[in-house]
Amino acid sequence: MREDTETKGYLDLLRKLRFVRKVEMRPAAENPMTDGAVHVKTPHGTHVLWLEIKRTRVNRPIVEAMVARTRECPQDRPWLLLAPFVGREHGRTLAENGVLFVDRVGNCYVRLGDEYEVQREGFREQRTPKEGRGVGAAGFQVLFTILARSDLLDTPLRTLADNAGVVAATVLHQLDRLEREGLIGRTRGGKRRLLEPKRILDRWLVGYEGLVRPKLLRGRFRMKQTDPAVVERVVEDALRDERAWGFGGGAAAMRLTGHFRGEQTVIHVGSGNLELPKRLGMLRHDEGPVTVLGVSRKIATTG
Repeated sequence: MREDTETKGYLDLLRKLRFVRKVEMRPAAENPMTDGAVHVKTPHGTHVLWLEIKRTRVNRPIVEAMVARTRECPQDRPWLLLAPFVGREHGRTLAENGVLFVDRVGNCYVRLGDEYEVQREGFREQRTPKEGRGVGAAGFQVLFTILARSDLLDTPLRTLADNAGVVAATVLHQLDRLEREGLIGRTRGGKRRLLEPKRILDRWLVGYEGLVRPKLLRGRFRMKQTDPAVVERVVEDALRDERAWGFGGGAAAMRLTGHFRGEQTVIHVGSGNLELPKRLGMLRHDEGPVTVLGVSRKIATTG
């Protein structure tokens, strides 16, 4: 497995650490969910790290996903995250949970066994045009839709627009943009297909954090129930007969993977259930463990 120019830049920063003797990037056949494996040789032996490469600055969803992966993998095979920029707060969260990282400007956390550990923080982000810049919230809804339902790529624009909850012009603009950037392509028969789903996912995560989620946020709250499992049961009882709602975050991840529930509970509710906090006696709190989000108009009408 060969290093491309971008990956080599990160690994060269790793090679400069005083205790690193050699760094090689290899395939990771035993874990197809990785971007490869990095073999790091030190005076005390060789350490194998699973590799995750991001092309956007690290945000909260990326941090949560990396923490979840670390808790699922063996302790002798940590994850190494390579990303353009890891801020101080996100870097500390990653380090506290055993996720190694190197960014483009020099921030890093590297721990190899019990012998070697280095953490550097405070280097500022180099401002460059952001990937996905100029894409509004509606455009990010298109990205989410084609990631969730790639079969819709080859349907009429109106069908894809209806499923994304946007106008057809937004779909046309996004598909043209993605095709120009080489993220989607066409088969010999002219059908569209995803070429770089991971890059599209990274772009969606940035857009969700910065544009989509703030518009859906209804607030953070505390409940008299503190056990996350009990909170879930109370919410499920209250919404038992409703269609347009669902859990997000760790609660949703637990249902999908069986791992990483966490203390936070995220609830998505349709327009008919925006009074849920009041119904359940929730108290608004900036750092509360319960987050209530709305859903798009399309989801709310279809369930």
